[in-house]
Amino acid sequence: MKATTKRILSIMVSAILLIAAVVVYVQFIKPEYSNIQNMRGEIAYQQSLLVNQSHAVSQVQNLIGQLQDQNVANFQNQISLVLPATESVPQALGQYQAIAQANGLTLQSANLNYLAVKPAASNSNLAKGAGTERFQLKVFGPYAAMKTFFQNLETNVRLTDLVSFKIIHSGAQPNQDLYTTDIVVDTYYQTQ
Repeated sequence: MKATTKRILSIMVSAILLIAAVVVYVQFIKPEYSNIQNMRGEIAYQQSLLVNQSHAVSQVQNLIGQLQDQNVANFQNQISLVLPATESVPQALGQYQAIAQANGLTLQSANLNYLAVKPAASNSNLAKGAGTERFQLKVFGPYAAMKTFFQNLETNVRLTDLVSFKIIHSGAQPNQDLYTTDIVVDTYYQTQ
């Protein structure tokens, strides 16, 4: 073979190889390269999403833990206002005195009796039972103030049951609207 023929054949083989390389690149490599880039983007997005959600979950768990601690303490404080953990006789008497004064009544006397402790209905660790303090109060004032006093006893923060009351007209004059009332109320406390 002549040298010119060899050159032409080598140029043609080189051109065919070049065309084959371009066809392989265009047909097979370029579409897959786009898929690979899309998959890399999806992986980066998923990793970022995982990190963000993991961070959000840890923050929510921290908040839940804080709220549970606060709610338990807050709940215990609220329960202690309604049903004290100890007898708290001065607190109960102070509440009755304040309610009487707010309604324009005078608390003349107060007696206290302790009733039997009622055991807890369930085996909870919160309280072993409920103790009862029975107060016998004697208040003096107008009839309208007595009605308001009874309503305020019902809505008092501390759990209180009105057991009985007896109204006695004690006005020195017949037209006077002043009464003495003997009131018996039960308050409760937790026994530990």
